[in-house]
Amino acid sequence: MGLKKKSVKLLIRLISSAKTGFFYVKRKNPRMKANKLEIKKYDPRVRRHVLFTEAKINDKRDKSYSHMMMFDDY
Repeated sequence: MGLKKKSVKLLIRLISSAKTGFFYVKRKNPRMKANKLEIKKYDPRVRRHVLFTEAKINDKRDKSYSHMMMFDDY
């Protein structure tokens, strides 16, 4: 049995441009996408699709999953 390799993908936070505080967490491969990620996704707090922009997750506290985020594998 071989050793498992550490994942190259980074966890990033996608923050809503509607300033509601809602965010998604995604995995991003830094080798494939060098620029900031911007995706239109659904924000349930304003009940419409808005632009979500990438922000880094800095602390271990930020990785705690709460009721206001959804986890997607990118």
